[in-house]
Amino acid sequence: MEIIPIKTQKIKPEDDLIEVLSRGLRAAKISLQSGDIIAIVSKIVALTEGGLVDIRGKKETSKKGRYGAYKDSTALINYIKSEADLMLEDEMFLTIKNNIFTPSAGVDTSNVPEGYAIGWPKDAYASAEILRKKIASDHKFFKLGVLIFDSFIIPLRNGVTGIALGYSGFQGAEDYRGKKDLFGNTLRVTQKNIADGLSAAATVVTGEGRESIPFVIIRGAPVKFTKRTSRTEMTCKPKDCLYRVLYPKKSL
Repeated sequence: MEIIPIKTQKIKPEDDLIEVLSRGLRAAKISLQSGDIIAIVSKIVALTEGGLVDIRGKKETSKKGRYGAYKDSTALINYIKSEADLMLEDEMFLTIKNNIFTPSAGVDTSNVPEGYAIGWPKDAYASAEILRKKIASDHKFFKLGVLIFDSFIIPLRNGVTGIALGYSGFQGAEDYRGKKDLFGNTLRVTQKNIADGLSAAATVVTGEGRESIPFVIIRGAPVKFTKRTSRTEMTCKPKDCLYRVLYPKKSL
């Protein structure tokens, strides 16, 4: 499997993502191929869909202190609360958003102008489908995937990895239940998380600072391409999660 970073100029809200990608590919002298997966940083999808939010306004200082990545801001706190499906009331702003256990409901203030914040795309699966259909039509490809991903923090681990928010054109999980392992034992619960694995691979090269690499071409990935993408294959209900003891009872 090959991971190919595509560097671009700084992306603005009015930009056309497909045109930005095309310019980046030309500059890198790379052509898309059938079987490629185009991984896209979620922030630029949200940005070009009008997701930039003005959080300038009255600031407040909490006696408890705040999670160090953010300044105290009433507008930011209200924005995070509006984005969260469920919020754990704590200074860390742990939330559940789109059935993902994540800090701050995906809201971020990095790599956006001072005084602004941005969250996840409103519907990452729909966005991925629209982009895939347009790119596939332009290139006459059937086997083509689009993956929208964000950086993600795993509990008890330093640093960020990647997580899939939405994708189109390929199967995001592979079910091993009922299959045999090396010793002939029947696997009962194992499923392979392909979409998050590809997101993690893409995050390795996109970086988190000034790299300006919003696209990654993943070539030769061992995936099953499909016209129908499931929105539910990647998630489980909190009550069925291995870590359910961590979640508030009202979410179960």
